[in-house]
Amino acid sequence: LMAGRLLRLRLGDWADARRSSITVVSNLALISVPWMKFSQSSDRLAAVAAGELLILIAAGLVIHVLYLILNGTATRLFGFALPLRKAVILMASQKTLPVALTVLALIPDEALSPQTKGLVAIPCITSHLGQIFVDAFLATRWAKDA
Repeated sequence: LMAGRLLRLRLGDWADARRSSITVVSNLALISVPWMKFSQSSDRLAAVAAGELLILIAAGLVIHVLYLILNGTATRLFGFALPLRKAVILMASQKTLPVALTVLALIPDEALSPQTKGLVAIPCITSHLGQIFVDAFLATRWAKDA
C-alpha cells in the first residue's frame, strides 16, 4: 500500500491518463488466476453437478448478504456519514478472490493435489462473482438515490 501511495505521487498523472488501460490489464490478471485453477481441474470440474454449483453460489450470496447487513448495522451504530457508510459496507463485506487463490496456490502439492486445488477454487470463484453482481447492483442503486 505504501509503495503504491509513493508511486502515485510520482506517476499519478500518467496513471490517471491511462486508467482504462490499467483497469483492463488488472482485470485480465485477476481473470487469469481462476482460469489457471479451473484448467488444472477440468476433468473433476466436469463432474460437478449443476445443482451443487447452484448451492455453492447461493451459499456465497447468503454469506455476502449477511456481511452487508452486519456492516450496515455497525456503520449505522457508529454514526458514520452516508458516503463513508456506503464505502465501508461494500469494502468490508467483500472477501477477495486474489487472496483466497494465493493462499490456495501456496499450499504444497504434496498436501493438496493441483486438481483438488482447482476444485477448492470453485466456491472461491463463484462467491467472488456473486459479490461482484450484488455489489454492482447496490452501487448502482445508491448512485441513483444520490
